[in-house]
Amino acid sequence: MPQPPRKRVKAQGKDSLIISLDFGTTYSGVSYAFSSEPDRVYTIVHWPGNSGQSAPKTPTTIAYDLDSTTSFQWGDQLTFSNKDIIEGLKLLLDPDQEWPYLLSNDIEAEMQKLPKSVLEVTADYMKAIMNHALAAIEGDSLNPEYVQRRFEKKFVLTVPAIWSDKAKDQTLLAAKKAGISPVELVCESEAAAICALAAMKDMGLKAGDTFVVCDAGGGTVDLVSYEVKSLEPFQFHALTTPTGGAFGSMMINKLFEQEVRSVVGGDQEYKALREKDSYRQALVDFNTRIKPSFRGRHDAVNYVAFHRAGLEDNTAEGLEANSLALTGEKLFGMFDPIVRQVDRLVSEQMEMARNEPRQAPEATPGHIKAIILVGGFGSNVYLKSIIEKSNPDIMVIPPIDAWTAVSKGAVMSKLGIAPIVTATKVEKHYGTKSRRIWKLETDRGEPKVWDDLEEINMCRIYQWFIHKNSTFSRDERLTISLAQTFYGKTPHPSRLNIETDLLEYDAEYAPEHRPEHEAKDARVRRNCVLKTDLSLVPSRLFIHKKRPSDYADYVELYFDLVIRNDPSGLLKFSLEVDGVEYSCVDTEY
Repeated sequence: MPQPPRKRVKAQGKDSLIISLDFGTTYSGVSYAFSSEPDRVYTIVHWPGNSGQSAPKTPTTIAYDLDSTTSFQWGDQLTFSNKDIIEGLKLLLDPDQEWPYLLSNDIEAEMQKLPKSVLEVTADYMKAIMNHALAAIEGDSLNPEYVQRRFEKKFVLTVPAIWSDKAKDQTLLAAKKAGISPVELVCESEAAAICALAAMKDMGLKAGDTFVVCDAGGGTVDLVSYEVKSLEPFQFHALTTPTGGAFGSMMINKLFEQEVRSVVGGDQEYKALREKDSYRQALVDFNTRIKPSFRGRHDAVNYVAFHRAGLEDNTAEGLEANSLALTGEKLFGMFDPIVRQVDRLVSEQMEMARNEPRQAPEATPGHIKAIILVGGFGSNVYLKSIIEKSNPDIMVIPPIDAWTAVSKGAVMSKLGIAPIVTATKVEKHYGTKSRRIWKLETDRGEPKVWDDLEEINMCRIYQWFIHKNSTFSRDERLTISLAQTFYGKTPHPSRLNIETDLLEYDAEYAPEHRPEHEAKDARVRRNCVLKTDLSLVPSRLFIHKKRPSDYADYVELYFDLVIRNDPSGLLKFSLEVDGVEYSCVDTEY
């Protein structure tokens, strides 16, 4: 069958240069492509400080010079002598997340190192990595000025699907503060799925196939299941809501550090060791050499050296001459608890996928074709072997470019030729506070609230306009009809900037009625504040009314809040009156 014509991203008079930043917990990477060559997605592999070696990512670390908040080094520039290295920036952007105990203490310690706000430090790192990437992209061209002149830059930033909306918004704000603009967000699991499925299209893929995508990185593990909707055009949609947890490979590092603490003698000895360059060097060795190669408890002994650390021998625990022996059994004790948690998350996600109805006529109900492992931790051999044992009848596939699947997929999502995600599943209920006329048949037992203008009893309710586990298409527009009332004949200009609380609810079934004291239902939380400017709405659309009892003047405006589904997982809002858009709606988290 002939291929359909390809759509290319193109700004007015210019082709586009699409650049993605995969801002990770432990490592970050940048990929890019030109819309004039949509089949070729490149990845930055040379970084400042990595001595000419090639690597698709650089550490997500930053250290400020002494008594400075503007001068710093980052990524591979940092050496073992840097004492105040800030790590785990990404986790600091989501302070409301429930982190495991092992990580929560470290997150608190990292917060104490910050010379300024998390947002500002993140922006510094993002600006540094993106400036380097842009210089590398232009440097690869024979004519850098031609690249600048011909191509319109568009940026994509990836975020975990399981993150809170506030954390996603904070990441976006940091990027904009770093001068990365125009920028859009895309969920990491969605980007990874785009990259992986694009590579699998010619490998027997067919409509109705279902895949579980497990993005296992340094800090978090994200999982979503997708069903292939069609091959021509190549489209797929989310079958489940995202799930996951803080069971990334950083947790293994923390268990290694616990092992070192117990072997060297105690807290005092461990604290002294942490101050030495050799300790940092040993951590890097564990992270880059030992951890990726672990296969199971029968592995040969690995040795981690703490050069010239002056440690007292502890031969019973394998510490001798400043070198720690790590048997396969010891490494198993570090890996297995974390890997089992990831395996549990995969099983839970698969159970969700099996129970979801399929859309494609060709689909086999309940069937899952493969589990796709992406991310740095996702390419670990031991993790793959455990998931295979739990799912002997299902293919477990770590793509060749598993570590760069997110950054590459993010670029592909904006080129217009990649597999297109047509719909996602909503993770929670979204709504606003509202009122309606009190009726005995629906509101018996609920308190009545007197409306001074309409002069009628009302009932407090929640207006839920998006429901948990519902399917939300990318081209869908949800419209919620709202009204704003103003006293007097004419609204005062200061009252035309209105604020509405966007509410969220995680449980399966959302409540209809609002309690008299709303703090009683702590499960209903404020997601953000929607800020709307009504001053652009023509005055003729404001309806003049009079109160029945004394003919006092008041004005009402009936408008629609229009909601769209964004690839980031964030909702996008605008304001319409009679089908005409008059204002965007800002969100404040």
